[in-house]
Amino acid sequence: MYSRFREKKTFTCAYHGWSYNTDGELIGIVAGDKVYGEEMDKSEWGLRPIPKVAMYQGMIFGNLDPDAISLEEYLGDMKWYFDMLLGRSDGGMEVRGVPQRWVAQANWKSTSENFSADPYHVQTAHRSTVEMGISPKDPLYAGYGHQVVMEHGHGINVITSATGRSIHRYQSTPESMWPMFERNLTPEQADILSRTTVFVGGVYPNLSFVSPIHGTEGHLHNYLNFRVWRPLGPDKVEVWCWFMIDKAAPEDYKQEAYKGYIGSFGTSGTLEQDDTEIWARVVQASKGLMVRDKELSYNNVSNYLMGFGHVDPDPSFPGPGVAYPTCYIDAISRSMHEYWLELITKDINDSEEGC
Repeated sequence: MYSRFREKKTFTCAYHGWSYNTDGELIGIVAGDKVYGEEMDKSEWGLRPIPKVAMYQGMIFGNLDPDAISLEEYLGDMKWYFDMLLGRSDGGMEVRGVPQRWVAQANWKSTSENFSADPYHVQTAHRSTVEMGISPKDPLYAGYGHQVVMEHGHGINVITSATGRSIHRYQSTPESMWPMFERNLTPEQADILSRTTVFVGGVYPNLSFVSPIHGTEGHLHNYLNFRVWRPLGPDKVEVWCWFMIDKAAPEDYKQEAYKGYIGSFGTSGTLEQDDTEIWARVVQASKGLMVRDKELSYNNVSNYLMGFGHVDPDPSFPGPGVAYPTCYIDAISRSMHEYWLELITKDINDSEEGC
């Protein structure tokens, strides 16, 4: 993804044709001397720089707050899991195809929570894939494994199986790649990767990822899907979706994995269509009188009580974060909304402390 940007020497505004180099400096103006005169100083009209830019495992992050904490500190324990997902192969991951983009009728918190925190919806919302034989019939299959809660609202679901070990070792990647994984990862990371069927999670607030196993004609392939939820309003979100795969994987494997991605999490994919339809109905229901008037019904608020007070963390889990021994739990959801509340009330709390 990033090599694609580095290869491009200039960026041109589609509106009036002003051109900028990769440093954001204005270098070209259509008919500049004639319409602005030679005295115009291009150095005064460059793009505004992003105050904080940092990279981790090839991913570029920008922050508009110059006083924000560092990327490394913000990611925290998620770095350990990113190392496993993005750094397992020689040469890292590569992006195939252009990013798919579409607009969904949804609030960004719903979409982010769907990926980061909610495997529980899989058996119901994606029932059609079970009926077609794409997904397992076991209603608990997306709940096996661990849900890991981290600071700053981040989280990941490490989905395995009823035995704790996937029948698809290393997510159905070519066996020739396994020694490379074991060489690039710690023993703990390699063990988790070898027995996991699906990784799905997110970096708060609006970066989500899923590393599943999908395929066509009965052949399963692994890939990594990163997506950004770009809010367009309280009930509308633009989705930016990237397909990534190990650069070291065989070419035919990459091509087949891409087909699996298009058929599942692409714009018209089976899983994507299921989620998008449900999100739209959530928005419609949220505008109803019963939902908005808290006096009409006791059950018109969201239920985040799954596992609350009933499931204890698993101290034997080898990865960082607080790991619960099931993915059918609202631990990450509660963490996300607690952090959201902390952020939106920060200025209020600061002003009260100042008084």
